[in-house]
Amino acid sequence: MSDSIEPERRPAAPPPREIASIASDPNRWFYGDRFPLSDPILTTRGAGKGLALYDELERDPQVGCELGKRRMALLGREWSVDAGAEDPRAEAARDLVRRALDGARFNQGVEKLLDALLKGLAVVEVMWRRRGTEIMPFDLRGRDPRRFAWHVPAEGEPELRLLSRARPTDGDPVPPRKFVVHRFGAKYEDPWGLGLGSRLFWPVYFKRQGIGFWLSALEKFGQPTALGRYPAGASEAEQDKLLAALQAIASEAGVIVPDGMVVELVEAKRAGTFDAYESLARYMDEDISKVILGQTLTTSAGAAGSRALGQVHNEVRLEITKGDADLLSDTLNSGLVQWIVDLNVPGYAASGLAYPRIWWDVSEPEDLVARAGRDEKVRRLGYRPTEEYIRDTYGEGWEAEPRAAAPPPTDLPALFAEAGRRSRAAQAAMVPEVALAEQLGPAAARHTEAWLDQLKRAVDEVADRGGSLQEVADAMLRLYPALATDGLAEVMAQALVVAHLTGRAEIADGLR
Repeated sequence: MSDSIEPERRPAAPPPREIASIASDPNRWFYGDRFPLSDPILTTRGAGKGLALYDELERDPQVGCELGKRRMALLGREWSVDAGAEDPRAEAARDLVRRALDGARFNQGVEKLLDALLKGLAVVEVMWRRRGTEIMPFDLRGRDPRRFAWHVPAEGEPELRLLSRARPTDGDPVPPRKFVVHRFGAKYEDPWGLGLGSRLFWPVYFKRQGIGFWLSALEKFGQPTALGRYPAGASEAEQDKLLAALQAIASEAGVIVPDGMVVELVEAKRAGTFDAYESLARYMDEDISKVILGQTLTTSAGAAGSRALGQVHNEVRLEITKGDADLLSDTLNSGLVQWIVDLNVPGYAASGLAYPRIWWDVSEPEDLVARAGRDEKVRRLGYRPTEEYIRDTYGEGWEAEPRAAAPPPTDLPALFAEAGRRSRAAQAAMVPEVALAEQLGPAAARHTEAWLDQLKRAVDEVADRGGSLQEVADAMLRLYPALATDGLAEVMAQALVVAHLTGRAEIADGLR
């Protein structure tokens, strides 16, 4: 009986068609085949305004300021286009996309697409024109998202429709490669997305209500109320004159009243201050900042915190900017970038090469002062940077300082011996002139010779490992504090005493 191994059976492939599509979701409801807005704020508080409600939110100073910061955090970054592969055709496609975006007012188009941060959806219309043999975009024009609707087919993704006066309800299908749609906060294939406006509505609403109450309180308690008294039996005309006088008090410097009538100013009494209204407004402003920027330390004039807390908030800001950049890159790379290549490079889609990709550099600039300090510490350990490292780190415009040519390491002991010989010869030349030098020289030599021996050993160590003259100088500087000076100091002290006594003796001999 022979052993046989039965081949492993491959599991059944999953069905290719979509099963849990949004069209079959029983929790969704449609107007025919039209997908309505699902934002709960717009459906319950919009009062028929739709996405225009969020335009009103942006008129709030805090909302407008913080949204501007978030948009500029991305718009202020440099964008680049990378080739999809290391292939001449992919590199040519990359250069084509760069030229196309440079001529399409690209940054203005990006600013319009970032409107999706507030509303959940932003649409720009791509304006194309022929340039020689190329079909290139020349403008990206923002369109009101209220002009669009979404058709939900039985299968597949929702389709964009353009509402017009002829078809204000169902809309017309849009042509391909014409509209770039950017979504923010989209969940479960919701084509409308879910913008920050849904979370900003209540903070802005409470803030406006609080400021309204604040103004009413200031009007009520900030100035007195005019009270007029008229005698019994006053006619209606006299009462009207008194009322007109009371109303004029608010704006006129002086008023007149009928004889026999009295005007008084009554001040409203209240306990406490208006701080509660201001605290409410500030609290809502902080909530607005947290919704948009994820932090409050960089948005409030009175905010204070440690350096570590500021670093954490800065990291949060960078993460949010990176997330915005990644979402927008996905939108453009799957749409506009591919359209430019398909329209101008026939057969590129069939080549199997990846398409070019646009991306934003959102990395934090490096602290070059800290990097320079680190480089200096590494240099002290015996390492030096290459010229390529200097250019890559600190930019162009640097060159190495010229260094004196060092003699071969084998010449260092000879140079040191020659320096010692010349020093001793110079000392010997002065011996015949002063008898004191004959005694001082040998006494000092015992100590200086010890120094020279230490220095010679240090030079030999540098020479053995092939060091340079600069390393010899560094070795001598390190050795200098360890040289013994007590013996030489004693010899010099004795010599000074002898010289002093000798001088006095010579003066005494001259006076005789």
